[in-house]
Amino acid sequence: VEGMVPKSLLMTAQSGDRVSAYLASEFGGVKMEEKKPGKGLAALKRSVRKITNANRFLGGLNRAVFEKKTESIAQFFPKEYMALTSTARETLQSMLSWESLKRWDFNIFELSEVCNGRPLLFIGWAILCSPHAQNAMDMANISGAKCERPGSITESEPSDCGLPKNAKKEGYNFVESFNVAPSTICEFLRVVESEYNARNPYHNATHAADVLQTTHVLLQCGAKKFVSKSLEEYSLLVAAAVHDIQHPGKNNNYQINARTEVALRYNDTAVLENMHVSRLFSHVLGARRNIDIFNGLTEEQYSSVRACIIRTVIDTDMARHFRNMSKLKGYLAEMDGVVDPKEWKGYQNGIAASKVLQFVLHLADISNPAKPAPV
Repeated sequence: VEGMVPKSLLMTAQSGDRVSAYLASEFGGVKMEEKKPGKGLAALKRSVRKITNANRFLGGLNRAVFEKKTESIAQFFPKEYMALTSTARETLQSMLSWESLKRWDFNIFELSEVCNGRPLLFIGWAILCSPHAQNAMDMANISGAKCERPGSITESEPSDCGLPKNAKKEGYNFVESFNVAPSTICEFLRVVESEYNARNPYHNATHAADVLQTTHVLLQCGAKKFVSKSLEEYSLLVAAAVHDIQHPGKNNNYQINARTEVALRYNDTAVLENMHVSRLFSHVLGARRNIDIFNGLTEEQYSSVRACIIRTVIDTDMARHFRNMSKLKGYLAEMDGVVDPKEWKGYQNGIAASKVLQFVLHLADISNPAKPAPV
């Protein structure tokens, strides 16, 4: 048997090397003579077992830490995201980046195809949950999306919320400002999206997603100069998402002339717009507290949000278009020569500035003719 064992191994074993002696004995069948037979090898075996167990423990610990980080990151994006193919996720990561969301030529139809017909959920999540949505997509991409490469996520040390401490910070930060969880926003958006009739050729969830993204663009292009607090941005963006829920496909003139139930209920005044807002607060939010994205607000903040949503959605009524245009021209005349909107008296008293913001949603609602094809 000894002839089959490498001479170099035998020599080092005979010289007293305990590792070589163990290998020669365990795998070569060579009995090594020791002053205290068996004790050296037994101790070595115990050491090897301890090292093996320690490695197994560390491996399990690394996997547990990785899974914990992955779970923490997962709370920042909708479950539908992980159901997409890796190619679709990569495309979404690009399309829903902060820079891409600010593009006037953003293609909402392409987004709808990539996300399997859930454009309002994904565009709403990317905007209302920014910057956490963008950071989560970046981290999911780093980690191999479906935990296929454990440990790679440690390239950035996680913060308490599960996202890297050096993550991008550009975004609205509504999650922290208004104490609303991304999961609550996503569930709210799912319900809102289901409130749109998919068979409606125009006033559907894709249109709502387009208006939401366009409202965001207008805010970033200058309208946010008229914002005195982030709560106004939050209200305006939520209003954009819900502004056409339950649209029947026939306009206000039809409702009034046909004397429909909804026209009689709202006395022929902004018929559908009143219905949209009422539907939001009575059905979507009414009995479903798990999707109440305003639950973290104070009573005063909630009243402000509700008033803003009511005003902005009702002002999307085309019957108010020319009257509001006339008011807006008056505001622009007052601002002639004013460099900073905050120096404008209309901003300082808060009334005229809110009217400008109200017009932003209406502008987004009818913006399609000003966009390049195919949008």
